Amino acid sequence: ENAVLNILAIGRLLGFRISEYGQTQQNKIDYHTYANKKTIIKAFLFSDWESFSNDGNKVNLAGLISSMSLEQIYEMIDYVSVCWRIQKNRKNGQKVKVKKDLKNKILCPVWNALQIILRKFRIDRSSNINSTPLCVFRAKKGMSMFGTLALFRLMLQFYSFFTLRLTKNDAATSLKVNEAPGYASSGSDRIKVFYNVYANPADDAAMHRAKDFVKEQMAVIIPDRHQVLIRSIGAKFKVNNATHIQHDNGGNEVVTLKLLWKYCQEKPSEKVVYLHNKGSFHPSKENDLLRKWLTRAALSEECASMPLSCNVCSWRMSPLPHPHTPGNMWAARCEYIRKLIEPVEFERKMAQFYNESGDNPMIGTGRYAAEHWVHSHPSIEACDLSTSDYIWGYNDIPEVRDGFKLEAAPRYDWNVFSQGWDYMKFVDRWEEYKFLYNKTPPASWSG
Repeated sequence: ENAVLNILAIGRLLGFRISEYGQTQQNKIDYHTYANKKTIIKAFLFSDWESFSNDGNKVNLAGLISSMSLEQIYEMIDYVSVCWRIQKNRKNGQKVKVKKDLKNKILCPVWNALQIILRKFRIDRSSNINSTPLCVFRAKKGMSMFGTLALFRLMLQFYSFFTLRLTKNDAATSLKVNEAPGYASSGSDRIKVFYNVYANPADDAAMHRAKDFVKEQMAVIIPDRHQVLIRSIGAKFKVNNATHIQHDNGGNEVVTLKLLWKYCQEKPSEKVVYLHNKGSFHPSKENDLLRKWLTRAALSEECASMPLSCNVCSWRMSPLPHPHTPGNMWAARCEYIRKLIEPVEFERKMAQFYNESGDNPMIGTGRYAAEHWVHSHPSIEACDLSTSDYIWGYNDIPEVRDGFKLEAAPRYDWNVFSQGWDYMKFVDRWEEYKFLYNKTPPASWSG
C-alpha cells in the first residue's frame, strides 16, 4: 500500500503513465524495442531520479542510507529531478524538478520520492541497481515484485476509504485516513507511544509513587513527536496530554504489547515506542535509574531517527541471558514488529518450547517473555545508545550521566556480556528461532 501511496502523491504533479512505474506482470520487466533492435527498460530506473540538497548539489543517497534515517535524509533534500528517457512526444531525456511541500508532508513529492528510492535500495540486491525498474515492493513471501495495472487499480479501490479534504487556509490537498477509535489525532505522523501504567488502588503510597513516575516520564515526551496511548492496570487516573485506550483491574504488560502489535499490523510503515512506569510495583533505587535511562533512550531523537539498518532501538540491548532490553522500554519499526508472534501467544509458545511454565529470567519465560518478545525474531537488527559499562541486570547502572551514541547492538563482545558464565549457546538460539518462527537468521545476523 505504501508503494501505491508514494506513486499517487508524486504522480498527481507529474502525470505518470502506468508503463513508467508499473509492469505488465509482477515478476517480469517490460522493455521498449527501437527500430535497430536495441532494448531498454520502459519504466523509471534508479538513475532517472536524482536528489539535490538545499545548496543545489547532487546528493549521493547510496552513501547515506546505512547511517541516516529517512527523516534525516529528507531534511537535507530540497528537490528531486525526474528524467523521462522515453516519451511519445520524442522529448527523450526531459527533466522535471519537484520541490518540497513544507505544509503537507504526507503528500510532499520529495518525501514520497525518497521513500520510492530508499525502498529500491532496501529490496533490490542485484549487482547493477539500474538493471531493474525503480518502483518495487516487497511481497508477503519476501520476493521483490513490480506493480501492475491490475494491482494499482485494486489498491485505488482500497483507497476509496480515504477522504480528500481541503482546509480553508491551505489549498493543498491532504489525505485523512479513518483510524480506529483512540488512535486518531491531528498529528497523525507522530510516533505512537504505548504506555503501560500500573497503580495499586489499595495502597495510597503506591498510588502516589505511580503518579510521580508517570509525571517524570511524561516530562520527557515531546508533544510534536509523540502521541501517548495509555493502557492502565489497577487504578485509573488522568494523565495530561495522553489518551486512555484501555483499562483493566488486573493483568500485566503483555496486553499492552498486544495493543502495540495489533496497531503495527495495520501501520507497517510507522514507528512505535513502548514504555511502562517501572518501579511502581517494586520500588528501588536501581529501578528508578533504569526507568530514567530507558525512558530517555526510547523517546530520544536517536531512536526516533534510527537508521534503516536498525529496527529496534533502546538504551541497552543484551544478547544474554536471552536477547532483551533490560527493563523493556524501546522504540521499534512496525515493519519488524508485525513479524513477531502475538505477545500472549508468544508467552505460551516459550513455555511450550522450554517446558517451563514459571517465571525464568535466564531463558525468558513467564513474565520475562514480555522482555524477550521484541528481540525474539531472527531478523532483529537492534541498536542501542548507552556508552556506559552497564551490561544487564542491576549492577553498574550509571547514576549521573551516560553519553548517548547510537551503535549496532550488541555493542560489546559476547564474553563481556557472559562475564564467564555458561549461558544459552548459539545452537539453542537457532532451535528457538525455528520453533517460534520456522526461520533461521540471515547472514547479517548479529547474535
